[in-house]
Amino acid sequence: MGDIESQPLPWARTGIPATWEEAKQQAEAQSRQAQAEYFLAQRDGQLIDNRTAMALAVSAEIALEREQRKELWEGASNGRNRVYHFTDKVDPSSVDVAVDVLNRWQRIDADNDNPWRIVICSPGGDVLTGMKLYSTIKAINRYRPIITVASGLCASMATVLHQAGTTRLIEPGTSYMIHDISGEVGGNMSSMEDHMKWMSKLNHVLHVALAERSTLTAEEIATMSARKDSWFMPEEVVEMGFADAIGYATE
Repeated sequence: MGDIESQPLPWARTGIPATWEEAKQQAEAQSRQAQAEYFLAQRDGQLIDNRTAMALAVSAEIALEREQRKELWEGASNGRNRVYHFTDKVDPSSVDVAVDVLNRWQRIDADNDNPWRIVICSPGGDVLTGMKLYSTIKAINRYRPIITVASGLCASMATVLHQAGTTRLIEPGTSYMIHDISGEVGGNMSSMEDHMKWMSKLNHVLHVALAERSTLTAEEIATMSARKDSWFMPEEVVEMGFADAIGYATE
């Protein structure tokens, strides 16, 4: 009968192995092809994994660089460097914002005494709310130096705010204006007289604040500012002691 592997298979027909030997060889070939395909798939999968990993690494690197740039940008901000720009007229809204920011900074920075800068570019405004900001600055500079910088325009109540700094600078070309307080008075004669007395006292408080480190007395400042606006340039401001030096807001 011969070797069984050489015997024809009972279902032999075109396209199907005719003998056991052929079937075995075909099975082994298919096995080798399957293994080869498996290893190719593994290789291709690894290549895909490698490319995916590289893409993720590049993406992470880009994200990190963006985050670093953002942090660098934010780290250079006025707020991070404790520089406050007061560029509005003095009124309840601008003063409330400034007082809130300065008090928050003080709570955050309670463990250090690093200096702050307050840059003032303002035409002045309301005296009563202005005194609130003046007192806030004076209170905080018990704990840290505060550099106030008159920039561009510093007039009326803004000049008093300027005096609250530990160090007072004025930028070149800045216009500095001092005058008496103004307001409206109504009612009967007695109430108007009382109101005028109160305004006179408040006016004196501002003159004293201006005279605190000035070469002029409060009385001389009162005479200078009576019934008129007194305008000065930086050199005159320093000479009269309303500023310690001519300097810049930007360090």
